[in-house]
Amino acid sequence: MNLAAKIAAVAAIALVPSFADVMPIAGSTSGTFSGISGGTLSSGNTLWTYDTGDGVSTLKFTGNTFDSTQNCLSFGPGCSTPANVDLGTLTDTNDRHDNTNQTLSGTLNLTISFTTPAGGTATFSGAIGINEVCGLLGDSDCVTGLNNFDPPPSFTFTAGSDQYTVTLDGFYQGIFGPQSEFDTANNHTGSADLWATVTSKPTTNGQVPEPTSVLLLGTIGGAVVLASRKRRKA
Repeated sequence: MNLAAKIAAVAAIALVPSFADVMPIAGSTSGTFSGISGGTLSSGNTLWTYDTGDGVSTLKFTGNTFDSTQNCLSFGPGCSTPANVDLGTLTDTNDRHDNTNQTLSGTLNLTISFTTPAGGTATFSGAIGINEVCGLLGDSDCVTGLNNFDPPPSFTFTAGSDQYTVTLDGFYQGIFGPQSEFDTANNHTGSADLWATVTSKPTTNGQVPEPTSVLLLGTIGGAVVLASRKRRKA
């Protein structure tokens, strides 16, 4: 292999990992329940109320706003991909007073509206199953669990020249997680945050080298020309 070919090969290898995949993100979330097996829905379908026989219990989803100042964990600057994002809180108010077994199910329909990238939307419609199981162990506790999480649901969309993927992680309670369920004792209120991982990558037809890559390419190009001239003089 001549010198020019060697330099070109080095250039190809050097440029492979140089395409940017760190993109700023920001937005908000909202969610509604549907397809419930018992109880009633209210407050725009964000509140699921069910009668436990000796009390009235509820499940409620509250959406979040995420940006560089809140509800986002990122290794990059501000809130940028890859990032872990807090999508909102599921709250269980358990008003049970006995230990009778009760199982309910429904669906959480989640929408993530991005302001950065502008117009980006990730929609999980019918993808997040919610199970509410009470009195399973002969007590009055209720366990709120996620269904259809093997594998975890994901949604991909394209904005500009980048492709974004949102993958649901599961519930977090403080530092504990991800987990597929959380427990709420009788006459108590329990909650857990639903988190997701957001990643991005350039689309095949929209890859743009970083400035350092352009500089490297120019330097290598000059070296190739110089090597060719030396060969001709020889």
